[in-house]
Amino acid sequence: MGNIVTPKYRLICSGMTPSAWNCTTDGPPTQKSLEKWVRTYAKSLEHGGANEHVSKALGHVPYPTMARIETNVPHGERPRIMAEWKAAPFQLLR
Repeated sequence: MGNIVTPKYRLICSGMTPSAWNCTTDGPPTQKSLEKWVRTYAKSLEHGGANEHVSKALGHVPYPTMARIETNVPHGERPRIMAEWKAAPFQLLR
């Protein structure tokens, strides 16, 4: 049997189930890497993207409105926020 390893950081993003932030693939838990992740995820929701099926099922593209990386701590403890991103009231995605 394998070992269960609790990730050090978790990603909280609007419209998504909380998930692990993997420093190996996603980069360090910084503002810059979080913004890059949000842009990449938003593009994946558009036509031809890996998550296009989500947009089709909903009938619209559910662009994220907020995201943050925080320490993954046991229930009841307060996590430390490592990076946070909030969508502007109006933004253009390129």
